[in-house]
Amino acid sequence: MIICVFVLLLFTCSVASQQHIDTEPPVITSWKVYENHVHLEFSKPISDFFEPFDRFFDIDERLIIADVRTDEPSTITLLLSDEIQCGFRYRLTVSKLEDAHGNTMLDATVFISTPCRAAPHDIVINEIMADPSPSVRLPEYEYVELYNRSDKNIEIGGWTFSYGANNNRVLPEYLFPAGGYLLLAHSTAASDLTAYGTTLTVLHAVAAITNSGQYMQLIDNEGKVISWVDFNSDWYADPLKSNGGWSLEKINPDLICSVESNWRASTSRNGGTPGQQNSVHATVSNIHASEIIRIAVPDNNTIVLYASNPLGNILPEASQFAITSKVEQVEIAGNNFDQLKLSLQTPLREGEWYYLSITGDVDDCVGYTMPPSSFYFSLPQDIDNFDVIINEIMFNPSIDGYSFVELYNRSQKAVRVSDLRLALRNNNGELPTTLIPLTDEPFLLLPEQYLVVSRNAEIVMQQYMATNRSAFLQVRNMPTLTRTSGRLVLLNVSQHIIDEVHYDSRQHADFLNLGNGVSLERINPDRNSLDPSNWHTAAQTVGFATPGSKNSQYMDFEIPSNTEVSVFPEVFSPDNDGFDDLLSINYRFDTPSLIADVIIFDSSGRIVRTIARQQLLATEGTFIWDGADDRGRKALTGIYIVFFQTYNSQGLQKVFKIPCVLAGNRR
Repeated sequence: MIICVFVLLLFTCSVASQQHIDTEPPVITSWKVYENHVHLEFSKPISDFFEPFDRFFDIDERLIIADVRTDEPSTITLLLSDEIQCGFRYRLTVSKLEDAHGNTMLDATVFISTPCRAAPHDIVINEIMADPSPSVRLPEYEYVELYNRSDKNIEIGGWTFSYGANNNRVLPEYLFPAGGYLLLAHSTAASDLTAYGTTLTVLHAVAAITNSGQYMQLIDNEGKVISWVDFNSDWYADPLKSNGGWSLEKINPDLICSVESNWRASTSRNGGTPGQQNSVHATVSNIHASEIIRIAVPDNNTIVLYASNPLGNILPEASQFAITSKVEQVEIAGNNFDQLKLSLQTPLREGEWYYLSITGDVDDCVGYTMPPSSFYFSLPQDIDNFDVIINEIMFNPSIDGYSFVELYNRSQKAVRVSDLRLALRNNNGELPTTLIPLTDEPFLLLPEQYLVVSRNAEIVMQQYMATNRSAFLQVRNMPTLTRTSGRLVLLNVSQHIIDEVHYDSRQHADFLNLGNGVSLERINPDRNSLDPSNWHTAAQTVGFATPGSKNSQYMDFEIPSNTEVSVFPEVFSPDNDGFDDLLSINYRFDTPSLIADVIIFDSSGRIVRTIARQQLLATEGTFIWDGADDRGRKALTGIYIVFFQTYNSQGLQKVFKIPCVLAGNRR
């Protein structure tokens, strides 16, 4: 019995000893690259090994191993003679290494690489198929094309593609080769679009991109914006193509400006060029030189300057901005990278005006250096009645034109444009229940400044040869002006009416036989907005509109101090050349509540035009004669008499007879 137990114990110990013998070879569990170091992690400690190292490590011929370190038992570090070039994959084979038990590892090959750090605009959004229906020749799917315009292979795994309000999609791992194209689409589109190039399934829905346009961003792992675009359907510049089936293509991908003039509808017979060079590709794109056009003061310690183009990558120095309160810090801000945010050393004070000048070079995204600029400004103030007025209206644009409304700050205040709303009354005289701001940006409209709002400010500027870019604002939610008449209202943030105008096509001079594309101009900013005689057709000599500049029909009514009734000019020529087109009949009385008749007679004593009948007067004011008779026809040239009669209930009566001359074209 004792012998049997002893034999059993020997057998058990022998089996246990055999179970603890390690026969598993080591394997590589992970690797990391830091500059010129390759760190290899193994599943178990590695025995010492000696030179030559190439017996154990066979590396890509583009790399040379300078030394090998074993700081930790299961870690080996290869020191390379040069840094690993980012964006490339290198082959490394490890063999013949043994662990402490003499187990030799099987040959293992890994491909080592380090991702390139992308700078802004290394990869650009290059083509957008927002509305694929009806298809021209391409598969009927939305896509966004990215183009790697750098000389680096860039790993974009973990990046975010953001589009619309809340659509943020994380990109899968993908090494984006230099000079390559990549399509982002919905999963259902992948099989068809792959024929045109590498496709990643990123878009969350088949119809994910808004046809009318939206903001898009490509953001890297560190939250840095690499590319962006804020497109809209006007960028097609072709009504047929904007209706579907055609993509928007970037003209010059090497110009980092993602602005309208660098995009165009595809000219490819397929409707787009996914995965290849754009059909509209050109070396040069017609992008205007940039300038600082607006200023905002969001709080007492901050100034924001707005540029007409996105800014370049070089941050200006704080010393380039001269102001009483020293500028401490400068940042590039805004979704479109077109803002300079200035942080001040001491806060701005209420009621005080400041002078800011930009003295140094500020470059835009094309490389243009912006001209020096300056602003005389203050902290914004609340907008009261008649501070800002409606000054010009284009409600019947030409076929290829756009309507616009020009505002004018006649006050001595700096006001926020984001506090303004424009609306049209309906047939019942009611305003919309929801009023949308002209802009979300709090930039200032300074005293005596104009602001022209339109759905396509660029086209308005081109059509009327306007050069003052600071006076134009593109407003997508602008009310649609009716082409014959309407009641346009300007309100403040509290929805208090600031100004109101009843415009009508009959306010145009009938005898001029004008077509579309002619604006109504306010004659004098200080006169009543609802007085039809305070509006007149813009002069032909200025192209029938003056958006962003002084009205061609502006008149400054100065009534002589010793005269109760006067006319100006004594000789006028209603030929719509912007020079003495109107006759102003000015009055000033000391007696209140007078009633007036104002009638134009010709030299033979015949009534030509009745200007006013039994009209209750203010103590001073102006009537306008545009040279038309009571039937809307242009009166003949010659001498006329302005008959101005006043009276009241107490029997007071005065009669004035003042001659004037209606002349022909005086130029």
